[in-house]
Amino acid sequence: MTDTGVSYLSRRDLLAASAATIGATLLPSGALAQSARFRRWEITDPAMPPRVLASYKAGIRKMLGLAPTDPRNWYRNAMVHLFDCPHGNWWFLVWHRAYLGWLEVTLRDLSGDPEFALPYWDWTKTPSVPTAMFDDVLDPNNGAFIATFDQFRSEFEPAITAVYASFSQAQNAQLALRRFTTPTDF
Repeated sequence: MTDTGVSYLSRRDLLAASAATIGATLLPSGALAQSARFRRWEITDPAMPPRVLASYKAGIRKMLGLAPTDPRNWYRNAMVHLFDCPHGNWWFLVWHRAYLGWLEVTLRDLSGDPEFALPYWDWTKTPSVPTAMFDDVLDPNNGAFIATFDQFRSEFEPAITAVYASFSQAQNAQLALRRFTTPTDF
């Protein structure tokens, strides 16, 4: 007998597919599709409300002004990325999604804009960072940022040392794999 390449459903497959279909119809309609809670705007979209960029700037300005011991501080968020980001493994995308989610919630809270969502840009349409993303406090040369490494070190060394001291043996082992063995390595 020749294999015709046609596959047939077994009775078990047919019953499982039928049960799944019936089960899906019993779900409340809201469970099948939910509307987004926040609207993300493409940064070059002329319809983007000015409040989006204004809220982004306001949130970053406040993050920059927080004490080095506050986990919402701009530089502390950067350190979370340095300490914990799983570059080079399967967890990378999932981790970054949560990391950006935390940043977005922080910016929403600090900006006072309950509707804020991080803007994005379409790299296929605009293959470089749009100019609006370097306006005011979004520009790292802005005076709100710490100007020198020596100034950064004097402000953050105690906070980094305290955070490093709180790490478990397992965390220290992971950091050692990335050649971070003392607080000064950061």
